[in-house]
Amino acid sequence: MENYFKRKSTSSLPCANLENDNNDQVSSASKKSRVEVNLADLPADPGLRNPILSYHPMDRDQIRRAYLQKGPCQPRDHKFPFTESAQDKRRFNPAWFKDYGLPFRGHDESEDSNNMGNFLELLQVIGNQNEATKRVILENAPENLKLTSPKIQKDIVNAASMETTQAIISELGDAPFALLVDEYRDISMKEQMAVVLRYVNERGCVI
Repeated sequence: MENYFKRKSTSSLPCANLENDNNDQVSSASKKSRVEVNLADLPADPGLRNPILSYHPMDRDQIRRAYLQKGPCQPRDHKFPFTESAQDKRRFNPAWFKDYGLPFRGHDESEDSNNMGNFLELLQVIGNQNEATKRVILENAPENLKLTSPKIQKDIVNAASMETTQAIISELGDAPFALLVDEYRDISMKEQMAVVLRYVNERGCVI
């Protein structure tokens, strides 16, 4: 075959050059200098945060946890600029951070409240746009099926948790199990405990 074809060097082949480039990139990424990160000085504003991939791989998990512990970004001391609205100037009021919240958290959902929260306000908007929906929600709901009272909401959540706990206990029996306990904060910024239960059920599946 060498009488008819000339042998080419491996360095001139495009595949070899591509492999060399990839190897150089991997080696440079592995040799990336690890810069110490001060977790207390991490910017909370999402617009100012560095991409998580820009940090060293050994620091990324610790940085993610630090951002989770910081909670949501609410720049209360920021001076928001005015915007022209008709003949008036308006801007965001930082006091609204404590007045608006997610469903079931951080606001008064009573009927005489000026701000009933995202959940009830959204229901009202949907009802105003759809007559069929309006006939079965809020004050038009049949008897006690509003499901908007905080007491009813908590009763439903507690009932579901009790039934789930009883089902797990009955399935677990006397079999060995493992517990993982951690602490986290929800939207209300209250410290709560998360419990993870691992065991093997009767079918041999890890739950």
